[in-house]
Amino acid sequence: MGVVFWSALLVSYVTVPALHGWLSGLGSLITRVEQGGAFLSQLAVVTGAALAFWLLITVLSESQLGIGFRIGVAPLVAALMTTIAASVAGPLAPLLSLGLSLLAAFVAVASSWPTILRPHARGLGLCLGLVGTASAFGAAARLLALRASSDALTSLFSAARVMATVALVCCALAWLLGSLWLARGRATRLALMLAVPAAVGLATAFAVLRSAADPASPVSVLVSRMVTELGRHPQPLVGDFGRHALDAGLVAAALLALFTPGRPLYGRAAMCFLLLPRGATDIPLLALALIIAALSGTLHAVRGAQGTEPRAVPG
Repeated sequence: MGVVFWSALLVSYVTVPALHGWLSGLGSLITRVEQGGAFLSQLAVVTGAALAFWLLITVLSESQLGIGFRIGVAPLVAALMTTIAASVAGPLAPLLSLGLSLLAAFVAVASSWPTILRPHARGLGLCLGLVGTASAFGAAARLLALRASSDALTSLFSAARVMATVALVCCALAWLLGSLWLARGRATRLALMLAVPAAVGLATAFAVLRSAADPASPVSVLVSRMVTELGRHPQPLVGDFGRHALDAGLVAAALLALFTPGRPLYGRAAMCFLLLPRGATDIPLLALALIIAALSGTLHAVRGAQGTEPRAVPG
């Protein structure tokens, strides 16, 4: 499941927009990639919604979780799933997308509390809280940017960029804390969790720099366009190099977290799904990923200490 979400993000939201206007004579290729991206997106939404409902039912049946948390999270997740299902028929209105982002952020922050209370899942709970905070700040930044664009308010747009910077910093901290939690005291495992995403991020950022120096290279131009699509608006107050490196590195870290040994299934799945959105939960697919991360993390907090959690890798 995590691989499906990861592939849908890269194909539908990064590769397809980057191919449009890249080179002439690629109409048939673009059509095939668009069809593949649409299939992956639909598959991710349908299977992800089914997984989220199953996780919700499982969470509701866990007597170790507080009754207030279980009663409170159920209608929120149901509302989120209804909105995400509506997005299959067509794009959501901007304000509805921002509302989706804020609701997903609230679910993540609310789920972080019972997770933090369990010592074996405390690191995961902190990551959920950070990513939920990033989602909220990201939604607020986009709302301010929309208002600034319509009213031509420069100061308001600057405030939006500050909020976008806070969201990016929270995501970076979640990656660092998540790496420490997944490593489980193993120095080699920690080095792998930090080095691989850092290498991917740096290589991507250098490729973008090369495309600026050599605009005649089609491959460099394509890489630059893909990285641009991976980023978010408004841009944070971070240099282009650092922003591109973090965006690419977080996506690589999400996939790596899924296959890192040492933690049970729910814990690894939660870490994978919470690193994917990077605060961009106004996109329904990524909001769904954050919901799955929140519910999976809560179940890991309850079942991880009991040894009743499956260890097989999903997807």
